[in-house]
Formats: sequence, C-alpha cells, structure tokens
Amino acid sequence: MEFDEFVKKHHWYTSLWADIVWILLGVLALLFIFGTQYATGGSGFSISKMFGKKTEAIVSQPLPIETPPEVISISPASGDPNVKIDSPVKISFDKSTIGYDINFVIEPFSNYNFSYDDTRKDFTISPKGNLDYARDYAISVKLAPSSAKLSSVQMPEIFRANFKTEASPPPPPSPVEQVTLPKDNSGVVADAQVASPDAKIKDGKYIDINLAKQQLSIFQDGERLGTYKVSTGKRGMATPTGTFHVMAKRGRAWSAEYKLYMPYFMQFTGQGHGIHELPEWKNGYKEGANHLGTPVSHGCVRLGVGPAAKVYGWSDIGTPIVINY
Repeated sequence: MEFDEFVKKHHWYTSLWADIVWILLGVLALLFIFGTQYATGGSGFSISKMFGKKTEAIVSQPLPIETPPEVISISPASGDPNVKIDSPVKISFDKSTIGYDINFVIEPFSNYNFSYDDTRKDFTISPKGNLDYARDYAISVKLAPSSAKLSSVQMPEIFRANFKTEASPPPPPSPVEQVTLPKDNSGVVADAQVASPDAKIKDGKYIDINLAKQQLSIFQDGERLGTYKVSTGKRGMATPTGTFHVMAKRGRAWSAEYKLYMPYFMQFTGQGHGIHELPEWKNGYKEGANHLGTPVSHGCVRLGVGPAAKVYGWSDIGTPIVINY
C-alpha cells in the first residue's frame, strides 16, 4: 500500500486520539487550578459547585478572646477622707486571676503583708505597723497575662484609687500638768440609798440610769452588781430617756466640740451621748467628783474614777441601757 493511501486511511484515527488527549489535558488543568483555589479559600469556589452539585460554605471563625479580670470593689472606698491608720486594703476581682501577673503599688510606699484566697479573687494588703496620720495615699493595680512576661513597668494599669487617713488626735497632757485626784471620788452608792434596787430586765446584762436620783446601777440576770453616783445633762441639754444599748466603746475618746477627753467612753445614741469617766482637759485638769449627783453635763452620763472603768470592762457592745426618772 502506498504511503499516501495509508495516511488518508488512518488520518481520522489520529485526529480523534489527538482530540481526546487535548480534552483530558484541559480537564486536568481545570481540576488542578480550581482544586487549589478551593483548598486555600482564595476564590470561594469549589469543584462540586463547578459541576452543579450543592455544597455548604465553611467559614473559619477565630477563637473568642478571654476578657481579663477586673477590679469590682476596694476597701477603704476610693475618696474616703477618714481611713483608720491600721486599716487593711481589700481588693476584689470579678473572677480568678490565676494565669495573670498582678502588681499592687501603694504610694507613698510602706511595708505591707500580702495575702489572697485560693481562687486569687480577693486580696488583702495589711500595713506592717500603722499608716501615717492625715496623709493622702494612692493605690494602683496593674495586670497582664503571665505568658506575656512583662515587667512591672511594662504592665498596663487597670485600676486606681485614693484615700486619706484620719487626722492625728490631740497630744496627751504633759505629765507635769497632771492634777492629783481626790482619794474618794468613786461615788459608790450605799445599798440603803439605792433608788432602783429591782431589775427591769431579768435576763442578761443591762444598765439602769435613774435621772431623778442621779444614779447608775448595773444588773446581770436580775441581780444588782453595783450602784454609782452620776452627773447627767443639765437644763437645756438633758440626757434622753428611753431604752438604748451600747453602740460603741473607746478607752479614751476626744470631744472636738468641747476640747476634752472622755475616758472609758460607751456611746448609746447616734447624736454622740455616752457614759464615761469624769472628763479631762488638755492641760491636765479633771472634772471634780463633787459634781457627781448633780446634772451638769452636756447630755452624757459621767461616772467617777473606778466605777467608770468597772462598767466599761463589764459591759458589751449591745448591752441594753434603760434611762428613766
């Protein structure tokens, strides 16, 4: 067979295989291109979409970022102008601070003891000794994840507060100005002269004050333990009547209004009325026992030396006080 005849006879076979090869190469190229784009998310297309099959779009979402702990309370309160010099600073967070570095800075600096609970939500900072009187203090709280490994200077501040400590009390009187007290200034009342020998409250402790006779008696479980002369409020500044209770106790209270000390002070009204020993002035002068039995006070109930300390030590916060005529 001649060559030209062979070519003519087999030409259509060659063209067919060539076309098939080119089609296959084209399909493979499309599969490669769009398959790569689908895998990388470059165009959002997928092979199944190209062939008309339904598919669901998958969108990657970032993991949620954890909110860091926040300070929710501090004691003393920020702005408090009268903080006791021995008060600890208590700071609470809304959640655990485990996994975070915390830096507390109190200015001006002092020495402190530092403690916290197991969850590291509640922190207590206690001064070693006392803070200074009448001084402004600032508290700064810095916080950062421990993994950040930041220095205290680099850590961001998340909270700041301030407070001022209480004013210093007046200085005690000089020893050379002390006045020698009379030997008999207790004002103990003899049993035969007691105006109210019977208890009005049979259970527990209570204090009975008779304004007409200027006497104070202490009772426990219905038994009278002692009766003492007192000096109550003068005309126009009378001691209130009624039933009260010991609200607070202070060994040596200072009256800013009258500029005097009130030893063994037991407050029983919100207006500042209290039971206390005969008052003392800054120069060392002490109110005389001769006033016991006479209403000359500004509303408080004054006791003599000895009974005041006894009643103060015997009474408790909450002990009832009955004042009557």
